[in-house]
Amino acid sequence: TPYTLKHIQGNMKQLIIKNNFKYYAAFMITLIRFFFDIATLRANPQDLTASSFMMMATTAAYCFLSFTISLIELSFLKAAVSALVDTGLLVALAVISLWIADSLERRIQTITALAGAGALLQLIAWPILFWLSRSAEATDNALLFIPRWGLLLLVIWNVLVIAHILRHALSVALPITFGISVLYIYFSIRIANMIFLAPGVG
Repeated sequence: TPYTLKHIQGNMKQLIIKNNFKYYAAFMITLIRFFFDIATLRANPQDLTASSFMMMATTAAYCFLSFTISLIELSFLKAAVSALVDTGLLVALAVISLWIADSLERRIQTITALAGAGALLQLIAWPILFWLSRSAEATDNALLFIPRWGLLLLVIWNVLVIAHILRHALSVALPITFGISVLYIYFSIRIANMIFLAPGVG
């Protein structure tokens, strides 16, 4: 496609007004490619322009995918709560980290990058979690190790992606942001387990 990410972001109003499939297709292809590049550590959050529309769109996509993943194991209400909390934690991670680093002007690009790359990883996680859920019902399933290892590798990948984004957003060394990412994932999992076990929700 001849459309670059910045070209499409700069022409967001025309994209909406024209309601042209060519523009939408170019936008989606370029956007997915960009977030794939972030997920493979080849692109940085500063490559994005600061677009509030993009931030809201990617955050909504992240929340929706988190909800659909949660529905694999949770009731509708618990899944909705889990998705909202998950999204809130992601936004809080970006805002608090940038506030401490005195770089809040980068919040839109950072949240967009975290939500966009996170949504892409959730798409990959969905079939793995679905397989794990169904395999867990069979006590003699010899292939259960495959989704378990797949999920572990995905968690490690997620930690690396978050560390990569925060490294550029905060302008600090990778070991520091790697530690922040590990803590974030740990507390996210703990909170998710609390929601799963909560008797009064759903």
